[in-house]
Amino acid sequence: MNKQIPILLIGISLIIHTHAQEFDHSDNITIKRWSISGYIGWTVGGPCTDLSDKLTYYGYDDYSTGGWFSSSGKDYPRTDRSTPSWLIGLNYNLGIPFSIAVLGGKSHLGEISGHKSDALLSFIRIANTAATYTTIFSYNDHNFFKIGMGPALFNVKTWEQSRGIGDEITHNFQKIGFIAEIRIQVPNKSQFYFELNGQYRYIGNESVGPFIDRYNEGIPEIEINYNHGFIGGAFGIRF
Repeated sequence: MNKQIPILLIGISLIIHTHAQEFDHSDNITIKRWSISGYIGWTVGGPCTDLSDKLTYYGYDDYSTGGWFSSSGKDYPRTDRSTPSWLIGLNYNLGIPFSIAVLGGKSHLGEISGHKSDALLSFIRIANTAATYTTIFSYNDHNFFKIGMGPALFNVKTWEQSRGIGDEITHNFQKIGFIAEIRIQVPNKSQFYFELNGQYRYIGNESVGPFIDRYNEGIPEIEINYNHGFIGGAFGIRF
């Protein structure tokens, strides 16, 4: 937790101590100094890509018939990215043409399941999340198009969900990386706006595991890549 404080303080300090002016253009657009946005979206890529390869390598890639009470089977490994991710961002316009933003939130990096059709019908399910804190420095084209980059702190959790409540195998770690993003805001003249946001998040590799199923089989410690993308939308207010 202590590592996230400097990253947030850098952004907040620059916002508070920069004496920017509001300014008008020939088309009478007034650029507000402050804005706040709430984002929701989904991640792409990330640890499930490598985890899928590892589950396949260790034999957790068999077809499941679904049992007595299911009419359709499933192929494994299977990845579930249905859970959305969220962010809250505070933005300050430094002056033509730059801005700075402080963002924080929680990202769901996907859940992946593997199945082995042996005598024990072994099953493994692994989930991944990351709490994200970042300060983004951006080029700001009249509150319409923004492109930027900044340092980020990621509190990452990877855990196995197939052993029952209270018996999960959990791996927690912190990484300092960076985020590069593109934002489009419409309309750019009004107090309220909608935003489309795309981010690339660099975390790097981390060794996690072993992951053991309820029959004490599984996969050993492995190194996987946590870099991922985020695509989302936001509603915001300028003031």
